[in-house]
Amino acid sequence: MLGARAGFWAGVRWASSVALRRQPTRPPKSRTDARKPLRIRWVKTNTDPSAWDPAADIKRLPLPPASQRPKPKRRSRLKRPPEKTVKSSSRRSIGSESGSGNQEPDGDRALPPLRRRRRPLRHALLRMRARQAGLPQHPPSPARALNDYLARKAGLRRNLEPLSRFLSKKSDRLPILTASALLKQRLAQGELADFETELLLAAGDGDWSIWTEKRVTAGVSEDDVNHWAWILSAETADLTIERFVSDDRLKPPFLITMIVGPDRILQDPEIFVSLLQYIRNRYVGTHRGPDGCTSFDLTWQHFQNVLERLVSQCLSSWPALLPSVAQLAVSIIKGLPQQLGGSPRRAIAIQCKLLNVCLELFGSPPDVYPLNDMINNWNAQKVLLDLSSRLEPPLFLTREGYRAIRSVLVALPKSSSERETTRRASPTWPPFRQDFDGRDEQRRPEDDLSLAAKVGILKREAGYPNDHFDRGLDTVAGSVVGRTPTIQTRSLVTPVWEGNRASQNVDFEWAMSVKATRNAREAWRMFSSPPLPGMKPSAQVYAEMFTKLFADQVPEWTRMLPGDGIATFPVHDGNLTALEIARISPPAPSELYQMMLFSGVKPTGEALIVLVRHASSKQQALRYLAASPYKPHVELLQGTIFKGERYASLLSTLPPRLLYAWIMMLCRTQIKRQKRMDFTFSSNQMKEAMRLTSEYQMAIGGSQFTDKAPWYIVMGYLAGRGHAYADEGAKYNSLVTLGLFMYHWQRTADFKGIDAKLFELLCIIVRKALRLSTWQSTTGELALRVMPIDKNGRLTRLLVHALRQLKDAFSTLTQPIRALDGTPEFNEGLVYPHRLASKHIALYMKALGTLGDGEEMARLMRWILDSWDRDYVLDDSKLPGMPAYDTMIGAIAYFFRVGAHLVEPVIMRELEDNLEKLQREKYCTWFLPLDNNIVPDNEVDLDLGAAELWAHVRATVYGNGDGVGDNNTPSDSDDAQPTQLDVAEQVSKDEPGVDSAIYVHDTYLIGSRNGL
Repeated sequence: MLGARAGFWAGVRWASSVALRRQPTRPPKSRTDARKPLRIRWVKTNTDPSAWDPAADIKRLPLPPASQRPKPKRRSRLKRPPEKTVKSSSRRSIGSESGSGNQEPDGDRALPPLRRRRRPLRHALLRMRARQAGLPQHPPSPARALNDYLARKAGLRRNLEPLSRFLSKKSDRLPILTASALLKQRLAQGELADFETELLLAAGDGDWSIWTEKRVTAGVSEDDVNHWAWILSAETADLTIERFVSDDRLKPPFLITMIVGPDRILQDPEIFVSLLQYIRNRYVGTHRGPDGCTSFDLTWQHFQNVLERLVSQCLSSWPALLPSVAQLAVSIIKGLPQQLGGSPRRAIAIQCKLLNVCLELFGSPPDVYPLNDMINNWNAQKVLLDLSSRLEPPLFLTREGYRAIRSVLVALPKSSSERETTRRASPTWPPFRQDFDGRDEQRRPEDDLSLAAKVGILKREAGYPNDHFDRGLDTVAGSVVGRTPTIQTRSLVTPVWEGNRASQNVDFEWAMSVKATRNAREAWRMFSSPPLPGMKPSAQVYAEMFTKLFADQVPEWTRMLPGDGIATFPVHDGNLTALEIARISPPAPSELYQMMLFSGVKPTGEALIVLVRHASSKQQALRYLAASPYKPHVELLQGTIFKGERYASLLSTLPPRLLYAWIMMLCRTQIKRQKRMDFTFSSNQMKEAMRLTSEYQMAIGGSQFTDKAPWYIVMGYLAGRGHAYADEGAKYNSLVTLGLFMYHWQRTADFKGIDAKLFELLCIIVRKALRLSTWQSTTGELALRVMPIDKNGRLTRLLVHALRQLKDAFSTLTQPIRALDGTPEFNEGLVYPHRLASKHIALYMKALGTLGDGEEMARLMRWILDSWDRDYVLDDSKLPGMPAYDTMIGAIAYFFRVGAHLVEPVIMRELEDNLEKLQREKYCTWFLPLDNNIVPDNEVDLDLGAAELWAHVRATVYGNGDGVGDNNTPSDSDDAQPTQLDVAEQVSKDEPGVDSAIYVHDTYLIGSRNGL
């Protein structure tokens, strides 16, 4: 206590001396004020952080007289560029591909300052006092207290002490009034929980009219507060937004941030777009609240917070709606001068700040397909860049804005010209460009630059010099003028390090040089060449080297190019001797791990994740964790502790990506079942992975199925190389696997909604289950089963349910919605919230062919042909030479080969004529290949055999049969319609699984070169 008090008074003396030094030199107004010392009394405060009242402490803290208070200095919020002026020649547009609409101002333009008042001295003293007493320096706000109450009502763990304190003090803040109205509504309905009763007791018997007297004079009535409470009382997030946009009255800003918070699970994209339209119509511009109430103003700071939450929702569910959010941001930025008024220089400064903040927001990768969906981020950034070039004067980009653009560009697939540049790279290292013909000899070095490299040149021309982070981006961007060429590699760039950890950006440059290689030998050469002499590799550099060592080599028939994925390419030995090859060969992963430990580097971050993901056994993964900073979590993952406060504490502090790597390792190293054996928890790693995932998501305070990443891993392994083994025998494996998969698939779709990843996994598991249930291997050859594996009709019901879910999911994912007003007229004013790629179309086509659903195959083919004229639909599949284009051609070839046996000849001829018509009139690049090797005869026979044997499934879905008793299938007395009980019939009561242990075995599906 004495030490804390001594430290406090030392800080007070320092602050007092600073204040006295800054006081004006003129004499004071009175002798009394001049002789009055700066006295601050020590007041004992509560040590409970949630009970800290900053207002009360400020009242207890005496301030110096007015004559001794220092005048606040006005500072700018914006970070100035390195140079005071920005040349007009360096400000050019990069967002518009055509380059039209660029306007270059004349002369130099200085950055207009954005001024704000400095915080008073008492705030600094208060923060210092709170820090010494162990109290929080930033007390919870009323909006945060209301959000905690809503989360607690939804079943999450939250601290309600701040809200109780606000209610007891009769706070007239709008969030507290809304919380009080919610409690009164719950009391009237008789649905109060125990914690809500305690909140009502803390509020007491206050008079509503007296409580809201101040707000009524400002234009807020009791009816308004009750209306806000009615909005927040909705059961689902979609219903909350639907209530929010149901009328035209203005709402306070805190209500918008509540309904699109990170804990809100939205499922209807049309309702989300209606919210964007509502904000654009009611809040953008000079709208004011009732009777001029300033609490309803949505300032540019509020807009920044709202845009951050809207972008987060899009990245989680609908990345294709990011351009719509960008259109809203454009409306906000354009309306700032009218909303702010006053100095136009200040409005321009805020416009520039908001523009660069939005560029950084759109630089974050999506959650489901971080690389494949990054094209939506680029489309959103182009909307903002087009605005910056059309305004007068044009808005400038900061260093962070350029980095956000380049972070998106390096994650995009290579364009046609970039692919040609990669093909001309020499097989030796460094990969200098080779000239194949005379046109290559006439090409300049600038012609081989990627778009990300060109943006880097614009950044340097704008006055921002390169640092280690920028040079790392140049490395993965490919060839850069004046530097040694590298391989252009698709990458997700980590955020730049700042502050005390800025030195780690040097490691980022080194790590990117290791990553931008074609194989492990080239990576080892860059690993052994540090950017600075004597520099030792860090865990980040080791992580990229481990990734190259663990990566699989591409097959011979692939059309991938170096840098398209993680897979490595063959090593070019040339005329090297065996001794030289042995000298430059990289070490094994185990040897590199020992080198890392001997150099004093612990496995942390991405290095630990890569090691755990590729561990050969659970024991080896535990050894990696024991050598890392997460050594206390070893007994948690080992299974030594199962419950208690320590278990929950360790589980909540485990990084999510490390948990995902652990789950992947458990699924991959699952013990293969050889004979019937008793159930033991240690031998059932699949069940352990599912249990750990559920408990982890409950420990961190989120819904069990809010985060779908770990369930994607489990379902992906069941749909791919994994199997769930049943006690009845190996022939029932497909039944148990499909039942377990459908259980998790249905629950995940119900909680979070359908997305492209769930659709992809369902297509794979359906085809896998049908093949394994139809064909059997006898003496190394495939033979048709005499009778399909269908115990008591369970597999039939599961397949019927899966086929219905497939059709409903495709209909949902391809359903367009009305676009935001003012959006450029694409697709007749419609927007597609879900972006399906060619691989989804190919998987769905093959799943339908295995099920024998020719009618749905024809409908899918019509949708493919109609999408040729639609923008932002299958764009990556329309350019010849791209991998997605080859996948689409394979899907078309599969339809015309398998569909010839399932679809009527008249419909087949009609679709073929439509394809030829598109080629003649619309210059369609899709065609019907004549080479039968694209779809092997063996694959066609396997799928048609399964379709013939399981025809009763198709008949049940279309109402032509009961699904039971057809085709020699064992009948069952239960109803054939699938129910939730039928879907989860193979799931035990205590944990998702089967009646016996689940054993996963690594196997590839037979009969097809590319697996499924």
